[in-house]
Amino acid sequence: AQAILAQDFRVLNRVGPIARGGGTHRRAMAARGRLSAFAAAAWLMFEAVAADLAGLETTSLVQAAVRGDAGGACSCLSWKRVYASAMARLGDAREHLPHGDYAPYKDLTDNYCLKFNYSKHTVADFTWCYVSSECGVLRGGAPVNSAVSWKLCGSEQDTLFASLPPGKMVRLIEKTGWMKDPTLIPVMSYPYATETWEEVAAFYGIGKQQKRLSPQLHEQMKKLHDSGEPMVFCDSLSQYGNGNPDACGPPGSLKLAAGQEVWEFPHWGPPTCLTGCHT
Repeated sequence: AQAILAQDFRVLNRVGPIARGGGTHRRAMAARGRLSAFAAAAWLMFEAVAADLAGLETTSLVQAAVRGDAGGACSCLSWKRVYASAMARLGDAREHLPHGDYAPYKDLTDNYCLKFNYSKHTVADFTWCYVSSECGVLRGGAPVNSAVSWKLCGSEQDTLFASLPPGKMVRLIEKTGWMKDPTLIPVMSYPYATETWEEVAAFYGIGKQQKRLSPQLHEQMKKLHDSGEPMVFCDSLSQYGNGNPDACGPPGSLKLAAGQEVWEFPHWGPPTCLTGCHT
């Protein structure tokens, strides 16, 4: 088809204005007819493409807008910015405030997600953050005011404080000024185990008096170790611990482990590295 089209253009260029009669006239008329057919086919193709694009405007473009809404207006906001800019006040949404205003929310410059409280040992479907009031994907959250809403976080689209390695958590506590109560941000951030540190210390080879792990617990600890995911181990889960209402019971101290890295967090005083730490 391309060769025929090129030949027809050469014929028309050679004869110029078409004169009536003769072989040249007939060849030129045939060439013009074929060119008209090509032009008609091209126009029909253009109309078909235009129709497809019109359909995209009502479907794909709407879907793109939804994706943009989920990634833009639904991005978590910096905790400190929300409160400093008076977009919300402490307690307007899902802040856990068992001791009133004694909480680190206002000092967290990051926009990572925090746990609702200490009632659950996991973080799955149990963390939240503030987002713009324009967010339309709150995942079970709710509007707060004309400026912000709160949303339930998802591990695929949001960053959780639970993802911070122990060493980075220590630096975060230093930066925010919460060395005065170093266990508070960790228990607001990480999952915590149903076993105490004493029950699992032998897995890490730490401590003089170590309890022997059952095969089942050893396999469980190996999976956790190999995943590299951080986990809090309370020194006690008794009395007010184990989510009643706090995570760790008296004396309130804990260990934070991720892979082979283990840090000790006393209730009062700076954390110290026990093994495998890269500071």
